[in-house]
Amino acid sequence: GGTVTPAILQRFAELAGGKDSPVVIIPTAGERDSFDAEWLRRHFLAKAGFSKLQVLHTRDRKLADRKQFVAPLRAARAVWFDGGRQWRLVDSYLHTRTHKEILGLLQRGGVVGGSSAGATIQGSYLVR
Repeated sequence: GGTVTPAILQRFAELAGGKDSPVVIIPTAGERDSFDAEWLRRHFLAKAGFSKLQVLHTRDRKLADRKQFVAPLRAARAVWFDGGRQWRLVDSYLHTRTHKEILGLLQRGGVVGGSSAGATIQGSYLVR
């Protein structure tokens, strides 16, 4: 669903290694095309005390497949997918280097969380 409870945030922080661990926010499921520093300061993870947040966003699959684009994922301990429409995530990232780096984050003990479409995208089957 679309509700993120304090318990969910606490568990996400624990699995990430604490609120000072690097977290990548992927807001691509939403409608916006750009995310500035003010948007990041107002994000609920920032308000919850997470201090090392970075946004990763594109709708360009070629960009999503570039080594430089995915660099934040290699340093991250966690990824958070915001809500919106899950097919936007599929269209942008499925089978790209970004997708592979998110799987790599999980393999090295990181955590991936999300709300609404950000939770749905983590399943193995999507209705479109």
